[in-house]
Amino acid sequence: MPKKATPAIAVIPMAEVLSMKQADRLSAISERARSHQRTFIEMGKLRRGIEANLKAGQNITDVLVKAGLSKGTVSNTSYAAKVFDLVEAGHIPEATYDTFTFSVCLGIVRVLGPMAKARLNQGEVAALVANSTELEDDLDALYEHGMTAADRREAEAKTAAAKAAADAPAPAATPDPDSGQPTDQPDPAHSPDQSEPGQSTEAESGDQSEPGQSTEAESGDQSEPGQSTEADTAPAKKTAPDDKPTAKDALQLLDALETVLMELSDADVELVRPRIVQVACLVEPKVVQFVAASEGKPAMGKKAVAA
Repeated sequence: MPKKATPAIAVIPMAEVLSMKQADRLSAISERARSHQRTFIEMGKLRRGIEANLKAGQNITDVLVKAGLSKGTVSNTSYAAKVFDLVEAGHIPEATYDTFTFSVCLGIVRVLGPMAKARLNQGEVAALVANSTELEDDLDALYEHGMTAADRREAEAKTAAAKAAADAPAPAATPDPDSGQPTDQPDPAHSPDQSEPGQSTEAESGDQSEPGQSTEAESGDQSEPGQSTEADTAPAKKTAPDDKPTAKDALQLLDALETVLMELSDADVELVRPRIVQVACLVEPKVVQFVAASEGKPAMGKKAVAA
């Protein structure tokens, strides 16, 4: 049976756009931007309502695709739906949430995740939303650099100033009006290296040790043959064994995986699904053994698990 065609959406013709005045075009694009932002937020709320009423065995992606949404749109609505957690937790009012754009929702989800350079909790995100005058830039800077946009600009300015100072040429020496010599050079007439005639300076005499005697630099480490030096007898340092992974490491990896999957398109999720299932099958026997041990029951073997 052929797939039912989706009704075409009325779109403004290009000929009409070209016939409009510039002021009218600007007004129209501004109105559509506001409408798009409002639609994005409403779709996030609708997704939350649909998720809360799914029947057993239903998948939110399949349900929304069947309703006519593209997989990319379904993925985008997940960010708005995720950020609504801040409203339900009482951190921000719903009216504030209604002003969020896609970029803001994406930025909030990123700084809440484990991959952020500066990971925030929900309360810290709410404080940032209330006080930031450049919210999108701050969210991006916190995720990528671990600091706000203003702090990032200040750090870049200091780095640029330090580099400019290091690259600047040294100032030229100015003559001293009294001696006629440059101020950064000693006067030869008053040079400290002016010994009496017939006397050798320290630089000329050098190392005047007796013939046949070796200097300390020449002798080096003159230990007796067969004797070992302190460096030879020092015990070798033992390297500590590599730390074994902990439950905390596993939780961090799972959090990171969740964040990455949230940012993938549904098509990409389908590509990695077999690998995730494979890992789950490898881990399942350990989970079964743990549950059995905690309940005082004998653990099932791999064959029983597979069955």
